[in-house]
This record gives sequence, structure tokens and C-alpha cells, in this order.
Amino acid sequence: LVRRNRELYIRAVVRGLFPSGFIEEQTDQLTRAEEIGMQVPAEAVVHALQAMRTRSSSCDLIQNEKVHLISGTSDPVLPWAELEQIHRAFGTDRQATLPCGHMGMLECPKKLAEVLIGFL
Repeated sequence: LVRRNRELYIRAVVRGLFPSGFIEEQTDQLTRAEEIGMQVPAEAVVHALQAMRTRSSSCDLIQNEKVHLISGTSDPVLPWAELEQIHRAFGTDRQATLPCGHMGMLECPKKLAEVLIGFL
């Protein structure tokens, strides 16, 4: 699908990263995210998908590191409940929720920056 119709695939994937209310209210941010996605060559998208499908867990890499879990309250990709399980399993240092979906850097950049600066 990606090789045959990259544009259709990118638009569908990008829209799936945002909660439905955001799509209707923030069309400029959605358009910007789609434009960024359109810059990625089809072969790069295919390789990224293959890598995500075959990658092994990297949880052992964070076991002895300072970790801050951040999730959007409306994240359609990584719901907070799943991150809570990670938090309990690894005893992360901090956790935060933001009033956004999966793309906090576009949906609520100032709040995300505050959380990140507070962690540093």
C-alpha cells in the first residue's frame, strides 16, 4: 500500500495519531503533520514499518536509567493504561499526562516543554 499510494497511507496514519476533536479543531496542525509525513520517501516508510514489526524489546536499556513517562489523555496509540503498566513494571521516576493525543509536540507544545524542562 505504501509503495502504491504513499499519500493515502500517510494521511490515514497521521489522522490516526490525533484524537477526533483535535482533527476538527486544529486543521492547521493536522495539515502540518501531513506535510511533514509527505516529505518521507515511500521506501523509508516501508523500512520503518518493517523495523517496528521486527524490533525486539528495548526495556532492558531503561532498567537503570532515569525515565519519565509522558502520555496524552486522548492518545489513540499508547493509552495511559498501558503506560501505567510500564510504570509499575519498571518503577519509572516520573509520569505525566497531557491534554492531548499522541502528538503532544504539535497539540500542546508549551505544556510538553514544561514537563520536559521539569524532568531535566
